Amino acid sequence: MRRVFASIGLLICAGGCDSFFTANPNNCVANPKLCDVGSVCNAETKHCEPAAAPPDLATPQFASFVIGQPDGETVQNLLWGLSRPTGVLLFRDQGAGGQRKLAVADTGNNRVLIWNQGPTDPAARKPPDVVLGQTDFTTNVSNFGVLGPKTMSGPSSLASDGARLFVGDEANRRVLVFDPIPTSHFSPATAVWGQTDLAKNTRATTPTASVLNATNLFIDKLGQLFIGDTGFARVLGFSTYPKLPTAM
Repeated sequence: MRRVFASIGLLICAGGCDSFFTANPNNCVANPKLCDVGSVCNAETKHCEPAAAPPDLATPQFASFVIGQPDGETVQNLLWGLSRPTGVLLFRDQGAGGQRKLAVADTGNNRVLIWNQGPTDPAARKPPDVVLGQTDFTTNVSNFGVLGPKTMSGPSSLASDGARLFVGDEANRRVLVFDPIPTSHFSPATAVWGQTDLAKNTRATTPTASVLNATNLFIDKLGQLFIGDTGFARVLGFSTYPKLPTAM
């Protein structure tokens, strides 16, 4: 991967600058990866644009599709129902051939749900395929009785670089890392940040190498990880992923 770092009057390229000068970095025709999921490249302007026009908010209308219930009129059991969902992530799983998936941090149910296909088409609407933090879709117990690499308490944020899934396990004061992205229920996290191991959720008294509330996660196009830590009133940024304690 080549990275470019620019400042006033200075340009430094990791691996050489030839390709940087021979191609317009803002040209999505030359660089298709510039366009995120949900946007397309306009061949005329060579810029990324929304794939569909936003709805006319001045006219009351129902959502185009519903996630977490079988239809717009139903509030059902745990298989479909969500409780205070606070994190939504649409991503591509490199381990599944770049398949587009949807993950939801179902905070009130102490779990993360994964759909192997983003259920944007009403005809394809279905329950989630994978649940993390619980053994199946019938339970919602915080930490499932014993804190560990498979459990969660109030997960609220999600991020992915395509190879790994990051979960802000807010009430446990930690960020869980799943590598690779799970395909089965109750899969264990492979690493943790914010705690010394996966069996702890100690409340830190100093902010060094710790997190109080991982309320937001984000990974940019350079692969840099950002953690919004509301408990310590800060955003943490990692140019390279921090050294993480691994699963026991």
